Amino acid sequence: MVGEGINLAGIKRIIELESVMSNMAIEVAKLRIEVDALLESNPEKALVARRRTDLIIYNSPKSL
Repeated sequence: MVGEGINLAGIKRIIELESVMSNMAIEVAKLRIEVDALLESNPEKALVARRRTDLIIYNSPKSL
């Protein structure tokens, strides 16, 4: 990475951020398992899939 113009402090920060990202991915996986278990035990609490496909056109107001 040094050859690509990233100094040692930048490399250290990249490694730290990769570690944080890995930890967050593990936490998300745990939360998904927990949510799945909660939904399985309480199916009436599950959200209904959204089926609407209405198209809304937004016209921004013209500047004066």
